[in-house]
Amino acid sequence: MILISPTPGGLRVPAKPKVRQTSRDLDWRGTLRTPAFWVLYLMFTMVATGGLMVVAQLGPIAENFNLANVQVSLLGITLGALPFALSLNNLMNGASRTFFGWLSDHIGRENTMFLAFGTDALAIIALMTFGRDPVLFVLFAALTVFAWGEIFSLFPATSGDLFGLKYATTNYSLLYTAKGMASLVVPLGSYLKLQTGSWLPIFVVAIEIASEPSHSRAGRPCHDGFVAWPSRP
Repeated sequence: MILISPTPGGLRVPAKPKVRQTSRDLDWRGTLRTPAFWVLYLMFTMVATGGLMVVAQLGPIAENFNLANVQVSLLGITLGALPFALSLNNLMNGASRTFFGWLSDHIGRENTMFLAFGTDALAIIALMTFGRDPVLFVLFAALTVFAWGEIFSLFPATSGDLFGLKYATTNYSLLYTAKGMASLVVPLGSYLKLQTGSWLPIFVVAIEIASEPSHSRAGRPCHDGFVAWPSRP
């Protein structure tokens, strides 16, 4: 490896971030005292619940739709509808983090959340409506996970924007416990199925939970006000 001493003007000046960021560095105590943290926590819990509820029930839904053993061919690959959906879901989950993280750097966190949460709700509606077709079952399940996986890139970034970078890992660790809270709500899906004998209530609850935080766009003035004093140059 060769090291070269940079010449004057040889280093690129980092571009000014397009997203507003605070210059304060709040520790975990200061973070927990802010209303912004609890708004994010509630949003994370709701979106995680909607996605986990659909993903956790995907196998039983496929069985109920008589699709578990139906063969699906896409892009030259032939698999059963359920294993195809589960495999594609993993790819979409990973891709969504990169895509929505990149998008949020350009159009803002709240705008990206609005787009992603709305897409997630529409994908669940499409899965509920057209999911008995094996190909559409695979595609709309993948779209649901694609729109859901962004929480693992947008919320860490938003946490850093609001509470600073020095304690970013600790602060996001606190925020990430919202996924654990969401997992406690997921069994509600099985309970609704047992009580009603239908998947419709599960889809309705998942749609409502996933779409409600899409109003996050309206919270942008709160975000801007929180980071406005003082702000990064």
